[in-house]
Amino acid sequence: MLAAVFAVLLLGLGIDFSLHILTRFMEELNGNEDIKKAFECTSLSTGKAIVLGTMTTAVAFGALAFSNTSGMRQMGVVLAIGLITTMFCVFAVLPALITLRLRSGKLRQKLNKRAKYNILKKIGSTSARFATVIILILLVVSVFLALQVPAASIDENLHELQPKTTNSYKQLEKVKENFNYTEDYILCVAEGYDELEYTVNGFSQIPEIMKVESILSFLPENQSAKLLIFEQAKAINPELANVSWMNLDEMTWRELPESIKANWVSEGEEGERFLIRVSAWGNIWDKDYREALVAEMEEVNPNIVARAIMFPVLMDAMTKDVINVTFYAGIPIFLIVFIGFKRKNPVYAVLALVPVAFGVGGILALAAYLDISLNMISIMMIPLVVGIGIDDGIHILHRYKEEGKGSIPHVVQNTGKAVLLTTATTCLAFSSFTVAEHPGMRALGQVPVLGLVLALIGALIFLPALVVKILERTSTKTSSLKVAVSLEQ
Repeated sequence: MLAAVFAVLLLGLGIDFSLHILTRFMEELNGNEDIKKAFECTSLSTGKAIVLGTMTTAVAFGALAFSNTSGMRQMGVVLAIGLITTMFCVFAVLPALITLRLRSGKLRQKLNKRAKYNILKKIGSTSARFATVIILILLVVSVFLALQVPAASIDENLHELQPKTTNSYKQLEKVKENFNYTEDYILCVAEGYDELEYTVNGFSQIPEIMKVESILSFLPENQSAKLLIFEQAKAINPELANVSWMNLDEMTWRELPESIKANWVSEGEEGERFLIRVSAWGNIWDKDYREALVAEMEEVNPNIVARAIMFPVLMDAMTKDVINVTFYAGIPIFLIVFIGFKRKNPVYAVLALVPVAFGVGGILALAAYLDISLNMISIMMIPLVVGIGIDDGIHILHRYKEEGKGSIPHVVQNTGKAVLLTTATTCLAFSSFTVAEHPGMRALGQVPVLGLVLALIGALIFLPALVVKILERTSTKTSSLKVAVSLEQ
């Protein structure tokens, strides 16, 4: 599953680089017949934004290298290296391919007839014109998302990740329903025979435990009582003392066949260890039931484990990893954007995070409403939303910085086109998972699609309104101040 994630992520992100370069190159080519100069302008403008976006996304993934879980560490390192390598490949190869293609056929004439995406220009104009209203809507939506985020929960039930439509799953559920059978055992290791007897006896006294199995299960029950009957029989009839099978001692586990002992006893230099397998009456995947049962069992012996115990611990570790990585990666990402825009004022860096906040917050707040499972697989997609969301913000702001005041409609029409196409291609790549039978794989597609769509809305609607109200007002005040100072002088 992780290998599939790597492939799709690099595919989606690599296409993003190409789309941003191609979109800007075609725009530059309209006013400049020289292909070389068109590429130079593209590299000096969009190229800078791509490098800046790649650095922030690589940091977002690279931060996973500090995770506690090995799968997350491997994913982070591979994707960070793969992303930077892909960027260099795109810069090295794509201009050459485009140049060769433009030298043959009538592609250049066809480029002049390409779609203008006037709808994006209208969106940009609307965002600029009704900036105050849109910002108020953003505040209301943000408050709603902020209230819903704390209620977000990660699905800890491994069974919810299993494909329920398969015949094997249906048969297993039928067995469990009709025969009170469960494959979800609780296991315990006893250090020595005395601990084994104590633990088995203690577990057997717990009402919610259906069955306790160990090497003791293969020994005859009530041996002392049965041997006492033999002794009484021999006292009544002395001739029975000569019968071999009447003269027995208590059987021990050492006399059992090796085929049985191999499954229940481990003999080493430190002595014998004994396996105990416990079946519960209830569903140990139910959190409240499991915690109550585990608390009782740990009073007898704390060395217990089960998939239902281990999996929530793993889920908790991975969830904390994603949260910590998202938080700690935000600091270097902010610094990279701040330095990249070469501004003393951190407003650009803060605004670049708007699509990210909207995308990630929307995932956590809306997943339950949209019946999207947040599980150990799908939460690994949150760094992807962070990386692409920050890219969207960077490209919009970088183009606005280049164009200047009053350029929002033009910025949204042109750079917004690339942002729209990159989001569409990445969502298309992940949408292939949404039809999978495996619930975990479905969520693997649903989470990034939801996050990226929300990040797109944040980048094309809310971010332009904030730019108009914050950056343009600031630049207007600065210009007025400069005029006043010059008049005084």
